Amino acid sequence: DSSRRLRGILAEILSQFGCGELLIPLFTCLMELLNNALKANYKSIYFENYTPAKSIDYPTALKLFQLEIGRKEHVLQRLAEDKKITADIIFRVLDDALLMSAVNRVQMTADEYRSITAKFESAKNCGSLTEYFIRNEHDPFREGAGIGLVLVMMILRSLGADSSSLSIHSENGITAASILIPLNEVTLRAYREKLIDTERQKKEQPL
Repeated sequence: DSSRRLRGILAEILSQFGCGELLIPLFTCLMELLNNALKANYKSIYFENYTPAKSIDYPTALKLFQLEIGRKEHVLQRLAEDKKITADIIFRVLDDALLMSAVNRVQMTADEYRSITAKFESAKNCGSLTEYFIRNEHDPFREGAGIGLVLVMMILRSLGADSSSLSIHSENGITAASILIPLNEVTLRAYREKLIDTERQKKEQPL
């Protein structure tokens, strides 16, 4: 399937740089980018004929979409295929860095872009997803669009990357979410140190 093919491509690129051990975290990031792009497509179809109403405002409609996406995803997927609304993954090797992008042909609204930007800003000061949720417990949209990208940001941080390594651009009817990660000894060292620290924390936890 497509996920296996993408994993194979990523594994091949990483092996060329001697960074095979980064496969799990980077493949997780890649799939989060892809899932985010696909859900954006499904959301576009779901709201295609939506018009604001007093009975169901947009925030309420958005919550309904989040509740229904699980049981209606196969229907939305079929509609997306019929309408040829796709999400593509692009790999580019830039010197000793890898650029991975998920591109879909649905432009973000101004509100969506502000929401994701706010999530990013909040996530910069959080050490984990748990801390992120605690800090944003009163945000009604904390589990909506962009939460997968917050996870990506956390993973990239564990690889020693800064917040600029994850970027989103949306214009001219196209949205692209991209990761730029160096494939070098610095990234490998950061990942290994994170693994050692995680194992140490596990051992220190009371039984």
